[in-house]
Amino acid sequence: MVLEALHENPQVLHVGTEENRAYYIPYREKKGDALHLLSGADWKFQWFQSYYEVPEEFVCGRLGNADVISVPSCVNMLGYEKHQYANVKGPIPFDPPYVPLENPCGAYIKEFYVDKDTDLYYLNFEGVDSCFYLWLNGKFVGYSQVAHATSEFDITDFLVSGKNYMSVLVMKWCDGTYFEDQDKFRMTGIFRDVYILHRTREHIRDYTVKTVLQNKRAQIRVSVQWKQEPQEISCQLYDPDGKMVAGTGCAEGGIVLGVDEPLLWNAETPYLYRLVLRSGEETIEQQVGIRKLEIHNAVLYLNGQKIKLKGVNRHDSNAFTGYCISKEQLMEDLMLMKQHNVNAIRTSHYPNAPWAYELYSQYGFYVMDEADIETHNAELIYAGGRSNYNYEDETITSTSFGMLCSDPLYEKSILDRVQSCISRDKNQPCVIIWSLGNESGYGVNMEKAAKWIKEQDPEYLIHYESSIYQMPDHKNDLSNLDFYSRMYMPVKESRAYCTKNPRKPLILCEFSHAMGNGPGDLEDYFSAIYDNDCFSGAFVWEWCDHSVYAGKTAEGKDKFLYGGDFGEFPNERNFCLDGLISPDRKPHTGLKEFQNVARPIRTSYEQGRIWLWNAMDFINVKDVYNICWSLKADHETVESGLIEDFDLLPGEKKPCEIKFGHEMTEGNTWTLLLRYIRKESDGLAEARYCHGFDQIILNKAAEMPVIEERKAVSWKETPKHIVVTGENFRYVFDKWQGTLSGMCYEQREMLVRPMEYNIWRAPVDNDRKILGAWIGAGYNRKTVRVYDTQIAEVPNGISVNFRIGVGAVFLQNSMILEAEYVIYTDGTIQIDVHGIKDPVFPYLPRFGIRLHLPKSMEQVAYTGYGPYESYADKHRASYYGKFKSTVTDLHENYIKPQENGSHWGCDSVELWDEWGGLKALGEGMSFNASHYTQETLESTAHNFELQESEETILCLDGSMSGVGSGSCGPRLIEAYQVNRDLRLNFVLKFYSLNND
Repeated sequence: MVLEALHENPQVLHVGTEENRAYYIPYREKKGDALHLLSGADWKFQWFQSYYEVPEEFVCGRLGNADVISVPSCVNMLGYEKHQYANVKGPIPFDPPYVPLENPCGAYIKEFYVDKDTDLYYLNFEGVDSCFYLWLNGKFVGYSQVAHATSEFDITDFLVSGKNYMSVLVMKWCDGTYFEDQDKFRMTGIFRDVYILHRTREHIRDYTVKTVLQNKRAQIRVSVQWKQEPQEISCQLYDPDGKMVAGTGCAEGGIVLGVDEPLLWNAETPYLYRLVLRSGEETIEQQVGIRKLEIHNAVLYLNGQKIKLKGVNRHDSNAFTGYCISKEQLMEDLMLMKQHNVNAIRTSHYPNAPWAYELYSQYGFYVMDEADIETHNAELIYAGGRSNYNYEDETITSTSFGMLCSDPLYEKSILDRVQSCISRDKNQPCVIIWSLGNESGYGVNMEKAAKWIKEQDPEYLIHYESSIYQMPDHKNDLSNLDFYSRMYMPVKESRAYCTKNPRKPLILCEFSHAMGNGPGDLEDYFSAIYDNDCFSGAFVWEWCDHSVYAGKTAEGKDKFLYGGDFGEFPNERNFCLDGLISPDRKPHTGLKEFQNVARPIRTSYEQGRIWLWNAMDFINVKDVYNICWSLKADHETVESGLIEDFDLLPGEKKPCEIKFGHEMTEGNTWTLLLRYIRKESDGLAEARYCHGFDQIILNKAAEMPVIEERKAVSWKETPKHIVVTGENFRYVFDKWQGTLSGMCYEQREMLVRPMEYNIWRAPVDNDRKILGAWIGAGYNRKTVRVYDTQIAEVPNGISVNFRIGVGAVFLQNSMILEAEYVIYTDGTIQIDVHGIKDPVFPYLPRFGIRLHLPKSMEQVAYTGYGPYESYADKHRASYYGKFKSTVTDLHENYIKPQENGSHWGCDSVELWDEWGGLKALGEGMSFNASHYTQETLESTAHNFELQESEETILCLDGSMSGVGSGSCGPRLIEAYQVNRDLRLNFVLKFYSLNND
């Protein structure tokens, strides 16, 4: 097939398409629904490696070897094309506007029937990647691009009454590919719905709805554009209860409806009115949310109230269907978001399906609607990149990043993508911010696009993070941008911005990278957001892990694949596994962490009083939540109660009196747990759902080890070992390693392998930026050298002391250890290790010991932060208590294996089997119990490939570095780095359950 190469001409973006308009589906009163859905499972399809291979008879509706497939779909998910995850690296040579001649394409044929009359017929494609040519009944209709935009064609003159056939040739690449370099799997096909709209000759072509608030009265202003001549029109507005509150009112330039004391829309109370437009036979219905957005003194207001965006970045991504997303799939996401206190969505990095916004509005989500623009690949071209950060005006000079945003050849492309987004979604109440796109640098083309938006409505709020980048020969005009936006701006810098009398609100459009075992800095960021009015909020990167489902293993494990698993080049491996939920929609601990950090109420204990703070922006606590409290003594509930109808206005903080019937004694641990329980369902979160909690530790009593007096211990020493023997134990120290190589208690050897000092962990994804320094410091291949060994008698036992150097081959020592082991007559071991680190070395992954125990030691009990995995900077999903589990269940099943399942702030941990076990006591330690060694976790690419070891590995850490968000975000906050005060101090006790 020979084509005019429209797909390589940035001056010809659409042929035969209608002008952009708002999204709506009209209803025909006499003929029923105007919608004739063409989506379905009966499309003929054939895949070609180039359009030159497509036979000419295809345009006439004939394909010799056609399959039958469903539309919408991504052909990659159907097996026609391999998957590719490449992130910043473009999948083709950087040669805009040209693409390879070997440009794979899908040939689609759809047969359908129409009882044609004298009305008009419009064919709509809601999403095609990347571009397509269209024929109907053998005649060329048109061409269009912009993958995530609607393309509408008037096909009236091409249709015949009866059987019709449509031929659609979808190209994998076009000049638009350079603007669609989003961080996702690259897929192609007709991935959103296709339908025909049957419309009257004279009809409403487009309309714009604007709400204006003045005191306690609202105006709904509707401006209408007609296909031909204006017609009679009726307009009614109905309230959320279905009562008509306003009828047709005309004014110069459009329709004006007045509403007294209106119910206002916001994410917490998403009241929606229903606007009904009738003209001739047609009826159009539109959701209307009455709200007013404005910025004063660098603070974002909605309806006169300061608001905070507690958001996530969401891709259309599903491991089973690609980016062909159904309403049911989206509703599953929205349910999880609402349950976990997410109130905002950035549509990264393109507009979602048009019907999605109706759900966002209905269920209450603030939306940053983003144009289908990302030219990130321009940053990586040879001799390109960024340089010269200017701290005064906070800009970054780039030699190539903004080249497409600056080139006049692509002015039309950028403006078209921005216009299609805003024109389609302009009437959606949920959209509070328009985003020009993502990671494309900046230039005059973006400035013109922002100017066009303000010309449509000066009150539209515009966001664009990449405005901080500027080309060397251009001074950025930021006058039409309403926010200062950054990605992964460190907490310290974010706070500093807010103290510099800023002119614009701060939004972090990406922050707190949720890759793998993360994120680890949510509480720090939220504290900064709450502390500063001008810090309007932030969006976690990102909502869901991107992956492709590949069936089950022979053992029944699900196989989820990521970049590089398909033999593709280039690829970015598992950098797509960066979400708060797994591909099958199972929440990671990171989402549970987000839920409690973003909880609607916060409790504090100040000067002997309990204080409650309403962290919501519009709702009184008494209207939505009950507060359930439990008083616990030594982790057992002794008293509980319910606080109902607590009157606490948005943003208000006041004391709450709870009278306890118990006297809190000094010798017990007393904690108060307050849970925030929803009174009624909101459609996504059920009644009695817990939206978060707070815990107050009123008194903490340490568990003291009991030492029993037995017969005196004895020892003997050889050049290699020290053997300590007691009434019921025999412990062997390795003098060359400075640790225990054998621990035999009640004739059972507790160690499968010798004890080790442990400063390494299987790197979490967010260790990426520090990992090179750790490896360079030799932490993953440590060596030890014992310089001195001392044995001394102490009351009721003996003390074995080592002075140890920790280093690595060809490197100097990174630290010196002073280790003392006190062995008491009953077999109890007290371990005290102090480390002095050379400050030239980077902070440590962890500081602890590792014990290899029999695999049968499966049962676990601990006192510390649970029940979820917890770290110094990631423990708000957990609370301090006493928990029981199993070693197997403590494992967190990340698709890319890594450090997981640790528990922070522990005072005791116990492992046992049918024979007996051991217990470690030590204030504030961390522990990890697993059937996988850290070496196995580090070297295994996928969770379904993990093989359990024949042992139980217990890591006891004096401290473990936080997990942070450093794979894409800032370096780990200093307070969470293991860099000083290196100390292990705990007691090991062994016991037998069978003493006969």
